[in-house]
Amino acid sequence: MRGASYSVIVFLPPDDVERWYINLEQPFVRTPIDLDTRDNHLDLVFPGDLSAHRWKDEDELAKAVAFGSVSAAEAAAFRAEGERVIELVQRGDHPAIDDRWCGWTPVES
Repeated sequence: MRGASYSVIVFLPPDDVERWYINLEQPFVRTPIDLDTRDNHLDLVFPGDLSAHRWKDEDELAKAVAFGSVSAAEAAAFRAEGERVIELVQRGDHPAIDDRWCGWTPVES
């Protein structure tokens, strides 16, 4: 989604969705030569059936705060964005996470 503070990665072994990975990051910004973003350290992982979630890399975010490369306020904002994504997924309102991926296979050229 344009302007989103995360990306969605779907792991697709044959025939079904294995898991969903939400990478919390700064929104992508187009530059004259590329796209820029910054990883926000904290991530979410959902199983394929979206029955639960787990936070990933909380220790990495804590180290970034301790080091001073991320403020405590930024860290709180990253977690709040993750909580917002969790709510979207649990309500079934996320535009990229749905049954369209079940059984998806790439088109062979």
